[in-house]
Formats: sequence, structure tokens, C-alpha cells
Amino acid sequence: KIETLKQQESQTHTESAAVKTAQQDIQDNYDAAAQALRFGDFEAGKRQLFALLAAYPTGQHAEDGYILLADSYRQRQRDPDKALIYYQQVLDKFPASAQAPITRLKMGFAYEDMDDVFRAKELYRLILKQYGETSRAGQLARERLKRLK
Repeated sequence: KIETLKQQESQTHTESAAVKTAQQDIQDNYDAAAQALRFGDFEAGKRQLFALLAAYPTGQHAEDGYILLADSYRQRQRDPDKALIYYQQVLDKFPASAQAPITRLKMGFAYEDMDDVFRAKELYRLILKQYGETSRAGQLARERLKRLK
């Protein structure tokens, strides 16, 4: 029995090390994709991120990956239409996310980028209604509404 217990401990340790190595590989791939999207070859970064999202659609980096992609399209590529698609995917795939309020706020920014003030205001009002005026997203939505009037 002692041999078996030691074997089990060794196997558990080996499995734990393998999981940590796999998690580090995923983190490294995510970091490389983020770096490329933000500062390097946008298309290469996008391909890396899509590969990661395809392999781990619900993993810890999936939600952040969609947000990163949307932010990159909006800010670096100046393509708010494409950004809105990925922001919406965040809300569809991760509806209970703690990042949902800020994602909605960023969608409002994208509408502003498109000079669609009506939709931006509509979204900011929705944020105020859903998350309240005292939430960080609500405070930012209130500020944006004041600027748009």
C-alpha cells in the first residue's frame, strides 16, 4: 500500500506539473498574440488569437481575447464596425461576466466613433439602468451622456 500511495503522489505531482506547463504555454501564446495585435503585425496577432480561441473557447483567456480583439479593431485599426461584432460576442458568450458593463461602455465608444450618437446615448442609458449611477460603468456612461448633449 505504501508503494501505491507513493505512486499516486508521484502521478498527481506529474499531472499537476503538466497542467502548469500547459497553462503557461497558453499564457505565453496569449501574450504573444496580444503583443502582435497591439504593437506588431496585426494580422499575425489576430491569427494567433483566433487559434487560441478555437482551441480554448471557454478558457480563462477567451473573454479577454475577444475584448482585446475588439479594442484592437476599434483603436488600432479604426474599424468600430468590426469592434462591435467582437464586443457583442463577449456579451453573448459570457453574459454573466464582470466585464459586461465596461464592454457595453466600449460599445458606446464605438458608436461614437461611427458618429451614431443616437445608439451611443441609447447604450449609455441602458448601462445606467442596468448597473446604476454609482457603478463605475454608470459614472462613465453619465459623463459620456453629458458630453453628447
